[in-house]
Amino acid sequence: MKEILKILQNNPLTSLFEAQGLSNDLSKAISWLLIALLIVLLVKILKNLVTFFINSKAAKNLQPFFTYLDVKEARKYFIQTKYQNSAPTREDEPDFSHKYISRNRIIPFFLKIAFNEKKESEKFYLVLADSGMGKTTFMINLFVRYNSFFNLKKKHQIKLFPLGDKRVLDRIKQIKPEEAKNTVLLLDAFDEDPCIIHQKEDKTFTEAQAFRKRLDEIIEVVQNFREVVITNRTQFLPAEEDKPYELKIPRFDGEGYHELCKLYISPFDPNEIKKYVNKKYLSLKFWNMSRKHHAKRIVENSPKLMARPMLLNYINDLAKSEQNFKYTYQIYETLIDKWIERETKKYQNMENKDAFKKNLYRYSHQTAIEIYNNCKQNKRLHLSKEAAIKISRKYDINLEDYEITGQSLLTRDAEYNWKFAHKSILAYFLAKKAFENPKFEKRLNFDEIDMTELFYHEMILDKITIPLLTNKNIPGEYATDNNRKLRDLKELKKREVPDINYLKLFDSKYEDANALKPLRKLNVFNDSRDGQKYHTIKIGDQVWMAENLAYIPSDFPSKENGVWVYGYEGSDVNEAKATENFKTYGCLYDWETANNKGVCPPGWHLPSKKEFEILLKTVGKTGKHTYNNLTIGGTSGFNARFGGWRFSNGTFNSIGIGVSFWSSTKGNVSGAWTYYLSKDAGMDDYHYEGLGFSVRCLKDLI
Repeated sequence: MKEILKILQNNPLTSLFEAQGLSNDLSKAISWLLIALLIVLLVKILKNLVTFFINSKAAKNLQPFFTYLDVKEARKYFIQTKYQNSAPTREDEPDFSHKYISRNRIIPFFLKIAFNEKKESEKFYLVLADSGMGKTTFMINLFVRYNSFFNLKKKHQIKLFPLGDKRVLDRIKQIKPEEAKNTVLLLDAFDEDPCIIHQKEDKTFTEAQAFRKRLDEIIEVVQNFREVVITNRTQFLPAEEDKPYELKIPRFDGEGYHELCKLYISPFDPNEIKKYVNKKYLSLKFWNMSRKHHAKRIVENSPKLMARPMLLNYINDLAKSEQNFKYTYQIYETLIDKWIERETKKYQNMENKDAFKKNLYRYSHQTAIEIYNNCKQNKRLHLSKEAAIKISRKYDINLEDYEITGQSLLTRDAEYNWKFAHKSILAYFLAKKAFENPKFEKRLNFDEIDMTELFYHEMILDKITIPLLTNKNIPGEYATDNNRKLRDLKELKKREVPDINYLKLFDSKYEDANALKPLRKLNVFNDSRDGQKYHTIKIGDQVWMAENLAYIPSDFPSKENGVWVYGYEGSDVNEAKATENFKTYGCLYDWETANNKGVCPPGWHLPSKKEFEILLKTVGKTGKHTYNNLTIGGTSGFNARFGGWRFSNGTFNSIGIGVSFWSSTKGNVSGAWTYYLSKDAGMDDYHYEGLGFSVRCLKDLI
């Protein structure tokens, strides 16, 4: 050691600095500092070379499904993924509780325990997480860590495939049985499997049956592998979250059947978010301190949003903005703007950069719409090369020369299929289109693309609801969860709007049904009999269900019970509830069932003719205007849907054209009063009691 120190003290740099007139002590100090910096530089270069080698090797093994950039981004700022055995609560998206939940690192669990058990126990694992929580990042890092030189417990091969690619099962079937027994199989994104999307839309299957059928098909193919790990979106799991799935694969020890063991990826806690930010902005880089402090402020102001690793991945883009984000959609709005600016800077000689920015945004927006249309038709969340180029020509974007970087929001796979780097970006564009275009909103299925409804409601809340309700000139009263006392609407603060649970506007011209959509706490009733939820609306002094009754009694499908689902002729309750007509229009009832058999839940009743007349008077003027205000898009919030009716001979008619609601008031010996609504008219009349009409329940007076 002394010899080494002696060599360092008398290194050539010391003599060089002394020759320049510096003192011996100063020359030694400078030379030591330079040597230290050189060592740090060499270590960094070596580390980068090792990282490049590992990423390249992994990317080569994962082709053609994952690229080098996929691997690089997944590993660059990776914070150890943790898991829990019970599902995180998803209220306030994703405001999870960590206080009473045991969390453990998931990769060490698989490397040290799950993949190395000597006797057969669990061999099928389902890893669940919400959108943007890092399922694919976890799988790539698990793959790399298992193949690491330092993984001394490695005994088997490991393979990773994305289930969203239709070629995957054919690839797996080509693996020989003797090789499969010695292979750990990782299957990413079960929720993106094109076959399960198709089966969910098949009317012969319920959502749970489609899930189970496709799962059984996959397990049948992969049952001989050493271990199988599948990732899936939590919302995509139709079964009870905390119960295991029993598979149809017998255990080799003869003790029953294998189960699909469920693990839930935990969101980032405050310490993990802090680790990520520190990793992103190294302390030694003093020039990053200002941006680091702003990133921390964003995290502090948006703790629920930053629990998502996907958003933290773009924290640098957010930190460049001076905006304090209150809503998730604002974060994505900024991300997209920053991305467009970054793409524009690549073209230094471009004459009209403003036009390019505008066209790139419009191209991205239109691509999202086409991908959604493509998903509905072909069950794929991407566009073909031909379709993408067709759109690009319209907006003067040259895709052939387009450079794709690791931070791109719009990317392509090896087959030149174009897609968004994350589905939540696609969800943002769809929500924006729905917000700007009511016709598109009506045909958009919010359940198909995760987070779309969240973005959509945030936009309405921020741009419509809050400005409307905080207008000091609007007469009305309100109450919130925090203060149930009715107060004058002029006292309403912006921060209180999301907590409104009661709202009464005295002037109907200000009523806007669209503005009520984000008010999640505004009178939602849960029917304890079957768990069905109904939005309710206070109109004047009456509280109405804002949706048609959809209660099916236990004696369904008896032809004599007077309950039907429009167009459904079968006898299975689950099948009936799986139909679009049930979800949209509820059930049809004859008058005897609607009035005398208690189909309205406790605390609610079938309204009388007089109570309907009070509704009409409250809504406004008589005639066409009044009835239009009771239909979808009307200002009352009653939201009548044209669910048609059933004739006594068993035929159905007029769906999408009109609707009739039963009242409790008899008209004559064989008839009862009803209220009919269509796009162009509304009237009261009485009809034969054996007809099948819709029911709107009215809350009992206290």
